[in-house]
Amino acid sequence: MSVQNLLNVYSGQDALRKYFDPEYAPMLPLVEIPDSFNPFKEDGVRIFAKMMTMLPANNVKALPAWEDEDCSGIQFWVYYYFDVNDRTLFAGPSQPEPYDSRGGIQAARRLAIDDETVCNPNQYEHDANWGSHYKWTGPQILKQLPDLNVMCAGVGTSGTMTGIGKYLGEAKPSVVRVGVFTAVGDRVPGPRPFSLMEPVKFPWKAATDAREDVGSTDSFGISMQLSRAGLICGPSSGFNLKGLCQFLVKRKAAGTLKDLASPNGDINCVFICCDLPYQYLNDYFDKLDSTWFPQIHNRHLTEVDLYNNYEEVKERDPGAVIPDFYELSTVSASMATPTLPLKLRPDHAVIDLRSSVEFEISHLPEALNTPLKSLIPGGSSPFADSDIFAAQWRELEGLFGGGSLDTASDLAKELSQKKKLLVVCEAGDTARVAASILRVKGANAECLKGGMLAMNQGLCVLIKQNKLENGLMKEKGENLENGIAKDEGEHRNGDLAI
Repeated sequence: MSVQNLLNVYSGQDALRKYFDPEYAPMLPLVEIPDSFNPFKEDGVRIFAKMMTMLPANNVKALPAWEDEDCSGIQFWVYYYFDVNDRTLFAGPSQPEPYDSRGGIQAARRLAIDDETVCNPNQYEHDANWGSHYKWTGPQILKQLPDLNVMCAGVGTSGTMTGIGKYLGEAKPSVVRVGVFTAVGDRVPGPRPFSLMEPVKFPWKAATDAREDVGSTDSFGISMQLSRAGLICGPSSGFNLKGLCQFLVKRKAAGTLKDLASPNGDINCVFICCDLPYQYLNDYFDKLDSTWFPQIHNRHLTEVDLYNNYEEVKERDPGAVIPDFYELSTVSASMATPTLPLKLRPDHAVIDLRSSVEFEISHLPEALNTPLKSLIPGGSSPFADSDIFAAQWRELEGLFGGGSLDTASDLAKELSQKKKLLVVCEAGDTARVAASILRVKGANAECLKGGMLAMNQGLCVLIKQNKLENGLMKEKGENLENGIAKDEGEHRNGDLAI
């Protein structure tokens, strides 16, 4: 162990090598867990987590990988962690006996023998597995906590338990070393049942003083609770803490807990935090029932809104839509037919999702009315009501066809051929949902911000302004200019009226 890099900075051409080198890095954290996880606080017990997950690559295997000179230390671990090479899966038991010729352990050995490009770390036999913990982890723990009384680690390949246990047995024989094994018939990622340990050749038996068996429910549950408290760790870490607590329960029941204490009365315990939860997230929901998790409100939303592409949908301001989607028509407007004298630009389309009654009252020229049953006039925004959102999303997905363009409806395929598509509704939000679905079907869909409510309001303001301008011109008595302005005002009013 070295303290030459207390600032935790790695520089130079060999910076990565230094970063992975335990001799150059500061000690890994030793963190006392909150009282809520320590049922023996009143008995003088203090429990610390050794955060092996803070190693480079966030994995306890980084230590033996560095110690293993045959696998080139950092180079091996980078390849292993980032899956640079192909991954080969093996059928059969997930934890075979190390020397079973049918298992993946021996298959990996054969691969390395047959192919010189394959590096097999051989963690069940390579002394670097336990040697790295004898060299670094054990000394770190004892230096950080000289009054250590109990150390607890899970046993799988047995490298961590063997290395730390062997070192402590030599450096401070009074420390009780607790090895934790998987309960019979259960499985926790990493550790093994005691019954499968016999073939392992490391001196793990001599490195342990007590044995505990722990199941998966406790392992996953405790690790999740630790993670929620801020100590992020995986099931093997919860496994180790549970094993330590079981050991302490037995000692207390036997009346021998105080025999473990240091002269100051404290019983200092360390368990190994050796994994992270992320790769096991699915397993947490398989192993733990619903009582472990908070209630999820609006869970039905997980079955809809599948595309998450709202950032692709342009929300167009009403003032910008008219010139972008329309051009002047050769047909003039009149008071008898109060419609916009506009026509859609080539390869443009407008689809209106409102009811036929609303559509008849006012609509954009040449808009296609496709009423949604779930779109209630004056109703709440789909973004404010999860039930409305789910109903509208399902109806829209049914209207336009599920999935991509390949499975789209004829209507969606037709709309996808347009250069631009504008979707409108009453207030704008339903149109935004529809546009997001249509974009998945290949349509260049946009929506009208604020919907037809905003469009109508904007047009009314413009019409009032035009009428006011015309009135002021009349008052000036400029007959000729007034006549021209009147004609222009009527023309503008015709363009914008609905």
